[in-house]
Amino acid sequence: MAVEESVRSILSSEFGLDSSSLETDAAIFSAGLLDSLNSLRLLMMLESQFGLSISPLDVSLDDVDSISKITETVNRLKD
Repeated sequence: MAVEESVRSILSSEFGLDSSSLETDAAIFSAGLLDSLNSLRLLMMLESQFGLSISPLDVSLDDVDSISKITETVNRLKD
């Protein structure tokens, strides 16, 4: 499964967002769809899904504010 598809799946199954209707660049956190507590849960889900170890110093809320930014962040941390 591609990274973007996995991210959409996480947003749907874990947070109840209709990720299929979300534009790739649509704001998630700054638009209020998810809050800062959800950001920690999202990071844990990304770690689990992609076998990453994500330090809070590695990412900011801006790095996970849209599907495209989450995908870019995961790809950056996978390398």
